Amino acid sequence: MSVNFLIITIICFILSLVLGLVFAMSFKKINASFSKIGSILHFTFLIIAISTYFKLSNELIHHYSTLFTFCSGLILAGFIIRKEQIKKILKYYFSAYLLLIILFLYSPSLLFYLIGGNISNYQSAQEVRLKENYYLVEQQSMLQIVSKDYKYKVIQKFAIYNKTIARDIYFTDKITNATLLQFNKDTIVIEGRIKGDSIITVGLKPGMKSNTIEQKRQ
Repeated sequence: MSVNFLIITIICFILSLVLGLVFAMSFKKINASFSKIGSILHFTFLIIAISTYFKLSNELIHHYSTLFTFCSGLILAGFIIRKEQIKKILKYYFSAYLLLIILFLYSPSLLFYLIGGNISNYQSAQEVRLKENYYLVEQQSMLQIVSKDYKYKVIQKFAIYNKTIARDIYFTDKITNATLLQFNKDTIVIEGRIKGDSIITVGLKPGMKSNTIEQKRQ
């Protein structure tokens, strides 16, 4: 996913949320023909998105038709589910688009890849268990996924949340495995294996602004 299209996707999603909320609050003042015209446009985008998925999945026509399908569905959702004259099957269908809000809270990156028609290119964050409930996790953000700039963080997993112990850990490339060599309240030393059998050892001091204090390459 390019940076420009990612920005467009984020803007469209935010605008869709705002417009969906506005239409949901003022549904009594909006003419019923709005839902008909909106639904026609929505299903037109849906048909284009489906028809271009198999042979044109990497083309802009597929990405934009998919984006407009999800965004128009989200815009219409609040309005249609509150209108009594609308058929139940349509209410159920458009209600499903509200799940995008939950997906956004769970994983923004996954959401934007989905609604932008790039879901086949999405890769979940790499995760390596160091010990007990401590993990080395690939540190992802929207722009980092685009640029493939691999960074990692050490987290401690609890039942309902994760605590970040150290972040912005560089191994110069994506690791294939990692081993914890030292771990205490002052220092963490991790040995990461890079493809090509090169090994990089990184020493960290949790809580410091500059996490990397030592790096040795073999």
